[in-house]
Amino acid sequence: MSQHIWTNFDESIDLDNRFWITNRFVFNNIFNRTKAVFRPPELVCQEACYQEWGIEGLELSYADKDYFNIFCARCEEAFNKYPDEKAI
Repeated sequence: MSQHIWTNFDESIDLDNRFWITNRFVFNNIFNRTKAVFRPPELVCQEACYQEWGIEGLELSYADKDYFNIFCARCEEAFNKYPDEKAI
């Protein structure tokens, strides 16, 4: 079973502005990193976003809009730091 994330950098359907992550190691690494960069006032948001983290990945379709936006900002932060020497 593989996990996938599809990231689109804008609202267009331009293939040059999106990519897939399909490797389980990379998936877990990015989302562990994302979880680690939530700020202390965002811990309720973090808990809500990671509540449905299972073998299939993260289920965010029921996340509050504000929580989802915070999650996306933290995810972008994690993407911007990857790859580096840190192994999770």
